[in-house]
Amino acid sequence: MSDPQNMKLSFPAVLVSAIGTAKRLIQTLAQPRLAQLVLRPALAVSFWKSGILKWHGFLLLNDTAIDPFTQEFQLHLPD
Repeated sequence: MSDPQNMKLSFPAVLVSAIGTAKRLIQTLAQPRLAQLVLRPALAVSFWKSGILKWHGFLLLNDTAIDPFTQEFQLHLPD
């Protein structure tokens, strides 16, 4: 009467089991140190590229970096 072929799990039991497995997998992969190790360099790259594009040479800003300050913000930047 209790052979494995006749014992089928109901849909809610299968769903609960799948959710539990997914939760354990996420908890294993989403350790704070691992997440920070991956996310910090990923965020730093975009800020680094944005900053590098504003420079024309050593301590020389591009016009694209100066224009927003002089036109939009109406600030005077020394030459």
